[in-house]
Amino acid sequence: MAYSQNRYKRTVRCSYCHQSGHNKSSCPKYAARIEEIRATSGDDHYAVVAYDKKKAKRKASGKERTCSYCSTKGHNRSTCPELKANIAKSQAKNVAFRKVIYERMQAHGFGRGAVISSDRFMGRVDPDDWDSQKYRIPQVVVQVNWNNISHFNREYTYFDKNAPWLTKPLTNIAYPWTSDCGWFWDNEVVKHLMTPEVAQEYIDGTHWRANSKMQYFCEVTSPIQTEEPPEGWFEGGDVKFWKKVYKKHKSWAGAL
Repeated sequence: MAYSQNRYKRTVRCSYCHQSGHNKSSCPKYAARIEEIRATSGDDHYAVVAYDKKKAKRKASGKERTCSYCSTKGHNRSTCPELKANIAKSQAKNVAFRKVIYERMQAHGFGRGAVISSDRFMGRVDPDDWDSQKYRIPQVVVQVNWNNISHFNREYTYFDKNAPWLTKPLTNIAYPWTSDCGWFWDNEVVKHLMTPEVAQEYIDGTHWRANSKMQYFCEVTSPIQTEEPPEGWFEGGDVKFWKKVYKKHKSWAGAL
């Protein structure tokens, strides 16, 4: 049987108590044993001296650590209080954003199985005549990427693999590749994707790109009953999700 190194995960095992999940330096049983020796033999016992010396060294090393998020000494990224606070702010924003988007998805009947149309997907009545009339090629939503529906992911590209949903041509569901269809057109959605000024210009048609908005948005032509999102989705994302999102961010940029 082949051994897959990619599926192997190292597990820390204590050399003192032989339990997994910690090493000897953080073993509670070893710490308790040292304190027993300290009580009976004093601080000068060789085991106590070695333990105290190693503990002091770890403490000093911790004070010299520099956080890769806020550049402050004394802690690392995983324990950074500023990162924790900014994640909490982002999570709260995402709760509000997802609530609105899902409500509008339901209102339009948008979701997996819905048929949409957009100026992004066009064909010609006569494929051999470039002057022939164009028409929209219907697309069906084949996948909803729920985690990509987040307030910081308002602009995306398919090649970044962060599109909130993917489509295929209705007339060729077996087509091997998917496309992103853009956000569906809805005034409330637009207000949550753009600054208030730009959103209003798109809505009232005064923006210089308003006439071509359906290159970036889509319309639902055959609605469905919107499916329920995954458990916990309305909570804005768990800690693991946000640590991944913030992986390349620094504190100077503020909360997402």
